[in-house]
Amino acid sequence: MSMNRREFIKTNAVAAAATTAGISIPVVAQAAETMATDIRWDKAPCRFCG
Repeated sequence: MSMNRREFIKTNAVAAAATTAGISIPVVAQAAETMATDIRWDKAPCRFCG
């Protein structure tokens, strides 16, 4: 998903307004879920790094 700076700011403004009003936006939640599944976590040898 490619997003320019203007779309990013607009999306964040809508999400902030909805959060303040107590409204959940399923599209934002769905995007967060898909982004979270793309991340791969591995244990690091350093105990402070993860």
